[in-house]
Order: sequence, then structure tokens, then C-alpha cells
Amino acid sequence: MAETMKKASTPRKPRAKAATPKTSKSPNSAIETMSAPKPKKNSAQSPVTTMNASHEQVAQRAHQLWLERGGSDGYHLEDWYRAERELMHKAS
Repeated sequence: MAETMKKASTPRKPRAKAATPKTSKSPNSAIETMSAPKPKKNSAQSPVTTMNASHEQVAQRAHQLWLERGGSDGYHLEDWYRAERELMHKAS
């Protein structure tokens, strides 16, 4: 039987490196690009309505709602959120 020899493989060419993104000279450039976009100055946006009801007012209305339900326990959050919604609706 004849001996067969393996051919030596030629070394592969190195792969071309992927293009690296150009970096800016500013050290805070990553932070600047990640920040939220600034609002347009000339846009016609409606003003945001803020709630003017105080904590005390919400608490009083939530207590009234609790009394209207007969003073049953377990619904304090629902009473509080309903009182906030009602007072916010009155303010707008």
C-alpha cells in the first residue's frame, strides 16, 4: 500500500476588521447621544394641567367615599384614587 501524504494547508488570510464608528472628541459624547431629545421650541403643544388638590383635600374626599360605602374595609386605595380623579377633574 502506498503511503499518502497530506498536503500542507496554506495559512488563511486575516479577515478584514469591521469598520469602527467614528468617535467624537468629546468625552461625554455617549451621554449626549443617549439623552432624551429636546422638545421643539415652535411646536404648538397644549400645556400640562397640574393637580392643585392637596393631600388633605384628597384625604377628606376619600373619607367621604368610605363613609358612603358604609365604612367597609378593604377598598382604601380605590377610594383614594377615585378622590384624586374627582378632584383632578374639578381642577381642569
